[in-house]
Amino acid sequence: MIALLSMLFACDDAEAPEIRFVSPASGQTGVPADLPLRVVAGAPLLPETWELDEPVRVVDLVNEQPVTGRAMLDDQALTFAPDAPWPIGDFAWSVDLESGAPRGPEIDGRFEDLEGEASFSTDARLDVLATPLTRPKTLCLVLSRPATVTEVAAISVTMVDGCCTAAGGTLPVSLARLPVEEWGDPLQADPGDDPGLDVWCHAFEAGELEPGATIEVNVDGRTFTSVADAYNVPDTLARLRRATCVPRSACAR
Repeated sequence: MIALLSMLFACDDAEAPEIRFVSPASGQTGVPADLPLRVVAGAPLLPETWELDEPVRVVDLVNEQPVTGRAMLDDQALTFAPDAPWPIGDFAWSVDLESGAPRGPEIDGRFEDLEGEASFSTDARLDVLATPLTRPKTLCLVLSRPATVTEVAAISVTMVDGCCTAAGGTLPVSLARLPVEEWGDPLQADPGDDPGLDVWCHAFEAGELEPGATIEVNVDGRTFTSVADAYNVPDTLARLRRATCVPRSACAR
């Protein structure tokens, strides 16, 4: 039911890179009540002749009702602003660029993948969205909003299977925030009022954590079961942001 824009665009490697991503990220929490939904591009997203006809659809997952608002298109972004501030709750949104006008030769080939789930929440809860490995000895937690040091200190990690401790053992983790400049390509942070995600990592002194190991992360009394992801942090964040760098060679990691 839910589709979100994941954009791949073929162009000459000699051109300046275009950074494309969505805001908020999929799974993001603590989204401000006045934050619009945006598909951001470093160049015009669609031809000027493109007619917008409800290209963005939003559903309130609490009452399963559509959220009314207005979609706007400028040189750098497709934006959806709700008619009223977001209430506290969870939402799903989709982008349907085919509903506005017939696809023509100026559109064919620009968007290769329109599928992918997207959700966000205005609730301030702290969720674990992914547990990527940056290397065999380092586990990172991608959190759904910026976390405080106090919140992170209360997080516990338990191995269900894997290494570094007996199955069912709680890992003595000491999490440190991964600086934004180490997140990879400059496509994860929205320059607007989007507070974004957060990444905290722990480096094991002994043993190696294999991709596929099952981990339980306890946050504020809630347990998230996750699998150690073979993606590195930049790839994981790009996936949550539905982000791409065009051409990819211009944003080599």
